[in-house]
Amino acid sequence: MPHWPPFGRQRPKGDQCGNDGTCIPGNNVCECTTNDDCEELDDNNPCNGTLICSTGNDDGTCEVDPATVISCDSSNDTVCSQNQCVPEAGGCQVVAVSNGISCSDGNACTTSDVCSDGQCQGGADLNCDDGEDCTADSCDPTAGCQHTNLSTECDDGDACTTGDLCVNGACVSKESVCECTSDDDCVALDDGNACNGSYLCNDGSCKIDAKSVVVCDSSSDTGCAGNTCDPKSGACIIVAQVNGTACNDLNACTQSDSCVSGKCVSGGSINCNDNNVCTIDTCNPESGCTYKNKPTDSPCSDGDACSEMDYCDLGVCVGSELEDDCECENDSDCFWLNDDNVCNGALQCSKGLCIIDPSTVISCPAPGGPCKESGCNPNTGQCSENNAPIGTVCDDANACTWKDACQKDGACKGQDQACTDNNPCTVDDCDPKNGCVFSAAGNEQACDDANPCSKADKCQSGTCVSGTPICECSIDADCNAFTVSDLCAATLKCQAGICVTDATTAKVCTEAAPDSCHAAASCNPKSGECVFEALPDGTACHNGDQCTFGDSCSAGVCQAGPSVDCDDGNLCTSNSCEPTKGCANTPNTEECNDGKACTANDQCKGGVCQGELDDDLPGCD
Repeated sequence: MPHWPPFGRQRPKGDQCGNDGTCIPGNNVCECTTNDDCEELDDNNPCNGTLICSTGNDDGTCEVDPATVISCDSSNDTVCSQNQCVPEAGGCQVVAVSNGISCSDGNACTTSDVCSDGQCQGGADLNCDDGEDCTADSCDPTAGCQHTNLSTECDDGDACTTGDLCVNGACVSKESVCECTSDDDCVALDDGNACNGSYLCNDGSCKIDAKSVVVCDSSSDTGCAGNTCDPKSGACIIVAQVNGTACNDLNACTQSDSCVSGKCVSGGSINCNDNNVCTIDTCNPESGCTYKNKPTDSPCSDGDACSEMDYCDLGVCVGSELEDDCECENDSDCFWLNDDNVCNGALQCSKGLCIIDPSTVISCPAPGGPCKESGCNPNTGQCSENNAPIGTVCDDANACTWKDACQKDGACKGQDQACTDNNPCTVDDCDPKNGCVFSAAGNEQACDDANPCSKADKCQSGTCVSGTPICECSIDADCNAFTVSDLCAATLKCQAGICVTDATTAKVCTEAAPDSCHAAASCNPKSGECVFEALPDGTACHNGDQCTFGDSCSAGVCQAGPSVDCDDGNLCTSNSCEPTKGCANTPNTEECNDGKACTANDQCKGGVCQGELDDDLPGCD
């Protein structure tokens, strides 16, 4: 219920209580004699004005002095700010309205303008793109979007028009080359490639039927085979990459992988030997070479003649110094401890002990080619370069070869790969840097599109295009007389008065090659069955045996080539070859000769020849 009178002011006289318990107001007057009588009734809001005692009637009454009421000029008010009387300030002030209220910043190039701290802030830029190629779209802050007509070349999306130009903001066809009244009128425009789809007559123009364009699913494609549309049949078939194309068999333990009949085949195992006698070298197909420390206390040889009891510790071969036997006063005292291997350097006397003189250790330069190995002659100390074992995997830096391997003469040589795409309208070549290259043959070059009802077929942009129709017809049956005796070929149908092939009836074989000595499936014209033709004898292949190289096909069978040479030149390893892994060099315990004059009972341990120091030997006391 409203409070009357306002807080701080007297209740008017004459108020009475009604029968229903409500207060019935009387005369709304506040009696006074002087202005001071009205002060206690003032609401202390200077914006509302002050009360004065008006004596115009018999009894004085308190009334607002109109001259004291503050009225603010609103002529400059905006949506985001207003000139209002502020009681606390006792005068007019510009006050911001609530943030987020819609407004206009006066810039026609912005949208979603809202009030923020009394100012109208512009929102996102206005999108003036009208989707037309023949207009230049821009925005004027005053006028908004502007679309200026262009007079440039354009494309109206109709393949049957040429010389399209922009006129008054629209793309206008200058010339039509395939006006039509029915689909039959568009047959002559077909390029002979069933993958590109067929033409339909639409609004007097020939246009490609989007539904007839063949798009092959590539989700199962690999680096060595892909689902590709056959231009003649329009069917999706699996096409293998050219043999020798680089690929990845997803095995980190193999190298020089390449495609063979649509499959990725390993070129050979990688060498994980880190030349550390205290690690076990293995290979993980997922991560590659791994090196695990041998168990602590495993015997080894650190190559120091003045140490004994050598053992592995955290992957490092360590030994105890033979202080009694290796004490010296001059270099000549160390001579008898040398291991007779000039390459290891000579011992010198340093601080009373025999140690290797680093300046005498012979370090041979890196080999000069992928099939060369450099080493030091222990007797002469001379560095020499020898050929790597025959069959060692290498890279001849020629993209036109594959199955590269080291030869007897130390050369890295690969087998030539055949670059052919079986397309008479391309020139097949090979670039040593980039591999197979198939470039379009010259236009107008004669070819055969496999359609018996056309003649003078010619190459156009790498595709064989049908020439002049020679089989006239009224109905499909009229084309039977032109059918060839090829059970794989497509049948003929009558279209626009001429016989054309029905691509949907051709026998298409999609099976990939079963092995590296057979081609992908092809159709036998006599039987109409899909067969796997054997590749020519001598074609490079891979029999899956890592112990052979240079394998080749013979009568459809991959015959093993020469055996890989697994000899690592270490008498303390037994050399063997595992068909699935390749060479294996396993440490043995055979008797050996460590080349040291003052050791006896030499025996292989951990792949190293080690002897026991014997002071009783001549010259070793």
